[in-house]
Amino acid sequence: GNAALMYQSDAFDLGLSYRSRVKLHTSGVATGGSALGFAALNGVPAPVSVNLTTPDMASVGIAFHLSDVSKISLQADWVNWKTFNEIRIIYAPSTLTTVLTSGSGVKTIPENWKSTVAIRVGAEWKYNPQMRARFGYVYDPTPIKDVDFNPGIPGNDRHIFSVGYGYDFNANTTVDLAYAFVYFQKRHQTLSTGSTNIVRNGTYKANVHILTASLAYSF
Repeated sequence: GNAALMYQSDAFDLGLSYRSRVKLHTSGVATGGSALGFAALNGVPAPVSVNLTTPDMASVGIAFHLSDVSKISLQADWVNWKTFNEIRIIYAPSTLTTVLTSGSGVKTIPENWKSTVAIRVGAEWKYNPQMRARFGYVYDPTPIKDVDFNPGIPGNDRHIFSVGYGYDFNANTTVDLAYAFVYFQKRHQTLSTGSTNIVRNGTYKANVHILTASLAYSF
């Protein structure tokens, strides 16, 4: 479900929105084999299902009209990542199930993510009647705690810097171009423990470049 409110005036615009959490269900068949370390169970099937819940999210944003040709905007997004506290894999009864789950039928992978608040700042300058320049910045903190870090998912705080350009060919046709640089802040992981998890300790970093283009025609 989604709900939103918008207030607009000559001085500023104010928006509020909420998106509910969503429950997802997937199912398939797990097969035992040497890849799992169970050569004796090679080809043994076990129907399996996984239930996940995506987080609900609330946003508030405000845009100030500095003049007829410029405005700045601020937005905060709260994401309830606490809903992603674990992955529960449910196996149907089989020989493979007994081996993988010690007979319980359920394998649980803890995640224990935390809720986060992302901050977004943007500006637009209409430097002539047909052209607009845009600038943006986003700070998006990671929801993954140090003790639950898994390198399979990017678990770094992210800083996103963007620039954009808009051009109106005519009253009906507009093109928008944008470039964003995503900087994954270095993560010095030291709190992974256990005989297998300790190999996750180390330094993680990354950069991403994003180019987008859109063409809009109104009628």
